[in-house]
Amino acid sequence: MKICEESRLDQEALAPVVLDLETIRRRVAKIKRGWSPETARARAIEGHRRRRELEDMLLMQMCDVEDSEETCDLNEYGFSLVG
Repeated sequence: MKICEESRLDQEALAPVVLDLETIRRRVAKIKRGWSPETARARAIEGHRRRRELEDMLLMQMCDVEDSEETCDLNEYGFSLVG
């Protein structure tokens, strides 16, 4: 019988958990309150770098004109993930 109980618990642990946006914001704010100024600065720099990398990857995919006569530069239209 113990095996069945463990199986059921494992399945419950794998069930997706849905959090509303307000809960996520509260949890993030709680985490950030514990950061030192140095940590906050380092995290901001890292976040900016990661957003820039993501933007570059998206632009590369969206502007794939390799076998085309067209050109594409979304930067001139103000497309940016970094704000």
